Amino acid sequence: MSEPSLLTAHVPLDKASYERFIKQITPTFATAAASIIIDNSEDWLVLRYVKAEQALFLAFVFRWSDQAEEIMRRPYFSELLRVTDFMADGTSGRALISAGAMNFMADEIDAAFTLTPSGAHRDDQVTAAEKQRFDALLNTYLFASNPYNAAYQEAMRKPSVLETRIRESTEALLDAHRRRIAIERLPHATPLQPVRLFEGYHYNGHFMVFRAPGGMRPLTGFDAATTVQRPWGASDAHHVAVRGEVIATDPAAFKAVTLPNSDGDAFYRDNKHVYGNDRQVIDGADPKTFKFVAGCYARDKNRWYTVDGAVIDDVGPEGKVDNRLYYYRNAMLISPRSVYMGRHRLAVDAATFEIKRIERVHRPRMSELRMLWFVDKDGDGIIHDDFMAFEESQSPELQRTVTPETLWEELKARESPRYAEPHMQAAWALDKVTPKTLDETVDRERFADQAAAFFAEHTDQFLALAPYNDTFWGAVNNYFYACWNLGRHRELLDLYERVRVHAWWKPYVFHHTACAFTATGDLDRAVVEVRLALACGYEKIDAMLSDPDLAALAGIERFKKLKAHRDAHKDIRRQFLPLEVLQSLASRDGAYGRLGIDDTLHNRFYISGEAHITAAFGGNRKTEVKYRALLLKVIGDIIRAQLRREDGPPRLDDDFYLAIKDIAGVPAACHLIGAVELFAEGWFWVDMKRDDLEPRQEFIAAINALHRMKAALAADASAATDPLWLQVSLHPAIASFAGLADRLGE
Repeated sequence: MSEPSLLTAHVPLDKASYERFIKQITPTFATAAASIIIDNSEDWLVLRYVKAEQALFLAFVFRWSDQAEEIMRRPYFSELLRVTDFMADGTSGRALISAGAMNFMADEIDAAFTLTPSGAHRDDQVTAAEKQRFDALLNTYLFASNPYNAAYQEAMRKPSVLETRIRESTEALLDAHRRRIAIERLPHATPLQPVRLFEGYHYNGHFMVFRAPGGMRPLTGFDAATTVQRPWGASDAHHVAVRGEVIATDPAAFKAVTLPNSDGDAFYRDNKHVYGNDRQVIDGADPKTFKFVAGCYARDKNRWYTVDGAVIDDVGPEGKVDNRLYYYRNAMLISPRSVYMGRHRLAVDAATFEIKRIERVHRPRMSELRMLWFVDKDGDGIIHDDFMAFEESQSPELQRTVTPETLWEELKARESPRYAEPHMQAAWALDKVTPKTLDETVDRERFADQAAAFFAEHTDQFLALAPYNDTFWGAVNNYFYACWNLGRHRELLDLYERVRVHAWWKPYVFHHTACAFTATGDLDRAVVEVRLALACGYEKIDAMLSDPDLAALAGIERFKKLKAHRDAHKDIRRQFLPLEVLQSLASRDGAYGRLGIDDTLHNRFYISGEAHITAAFGGNRKTEVKYRALLLKVIGDIIRAQLRREDGPPRLDDDFYLAIKDIAGVPAACHLIGAVELFAEGWFWVDMKRDDLEPRQEFIAAINALHRMKAALAADASAATDPLWLQVSLHPAIASFAGLADRLGE
């Protein structure tokens, strides 16, 4: 996404003329404001009267960077220009369009208009003084309203954001939109033709669904007919929905406790309870006196709380917040009784605690070190914490020292041991000293020795914990290159024997190994490496097949067939998913880390159905049976790995599911997750296009997946009690879709 674009205007008008103009433009601008809310577009409209300047001020921010010509074709642009009919003689206003940023001092202005009683005249010449004037106007009347820190539905109620007449008309349009959908559309909703109530909220004729980038959840028990859009989500007559969680409460009493600079509301309250960021009740919190204070802390009349709902009951009313390190995890709550960083109480003497220095150190790989030097009655100490490594269950590290200045500099200079395991630290250290090129013999020898020591110490850890790590495989490739050029073929092949099971991840290593096997006279193994390079999608396979270092393979029949196959299929982008890949993945039992293995497999390899699998093995029934068994195991492992996630329901790449959907033996759980993902994909495009009337092929595919799910359950009497099926089908985000299958026709 590029920088947002902006239409802004400042036009002198007396109050009476302004009100007549507003009456004329209200329908057009109310429609625009209602669209911002319904589509959750992150556009931002400020339209108000500035009494002190006797002028209209407009700032319309567009999330997507539209070109000036596109903005000028919008209906509200022509409506804005009609302000000239209401201007007094001798007055002049300006309208500017920037399609690149909201900072006129730093970005080009794409179009400008002079507005006078005689009409609007395009004049793109903008002086530095005028840029400075408009930049000051934006700071005063747009940025002062903190755009994006609150939902527009809530922000527009402020007179400093939206003219009252337009706001009232906007709210009427929103209510009319809701009523029209409830009467005309909802009774006819089906899974094939669901109804979009507003951004992220849909009704499929059976239940409502909340869809967001992080996943999708059915809103069980939610009444679509009485659903009202809220700044924090939605409500019906007796429930509220916040990010997919349904809470039974009085919607009129439910409010969000907003936090500045957060990705969403962290607290909510009604007449009886306070709810945390997980939408669970915080026991004992008093909703009448509960408020956000600063940093990551809130409080009521009795005690303090962190934004994740942790209770802090030993601080007292005199507690003060220091959030210079960071507003959330590293904010500090300080009182004479105790000192906290985030939710963690620090082992310091609170009565004498004093901060001497604070610093945030930016590091490579998007990490950040946060450091605080303090002193208390026991002397000096430094607290340090790495942003990417921090977990709420971890306490920040506190070190006492008699040489705080020295420790401070040491901490800034070193890699954090908490950021990663020792083997990852070692890989980064090797990467730092790797020459940009390995063309000089002395560089090759030095690097090869360093890399050999690294692999001797850390290969086992990578194979056990991170066998698909790109930094590790980059080091493997560089080491193989150096060894080949130094003639250290045996060292190359010794390491390869340790890592070859997972070498498909970066198939360029097969080029080195083929050359090494050729050099040592093992031509049969060299041909195997060529086949693996081709099968695993090596990008430079054509150069490999003509490499002079592999010339000894030219007369071998299997090599000739590989070369002929490549010559005949150069247009193939993805090779058939190799058996070796499945063997590698199956050996991991789903321990893939954070990699999207399903997405990786679909993007790198061609996965087909029954006929292709049979054809791929040319009647070798034993290998075909083994291949199918491994493929089904990997599919199950991918789902089980997703079930171990703590941040949402199990997911499956929809393209991967469509590739494997017709393979015999695919478990019912896979079909169910595939159906949910296809529904989510369909609703994503409905939201993107803001149109639920266009038929979506994803919904057809999702219903077919549910039929396959039923067929898989019917074909195997034990399938309904399979642990994987039970885990998936009973998951609260998926169970409603499992039940939906029973309500669908054949």
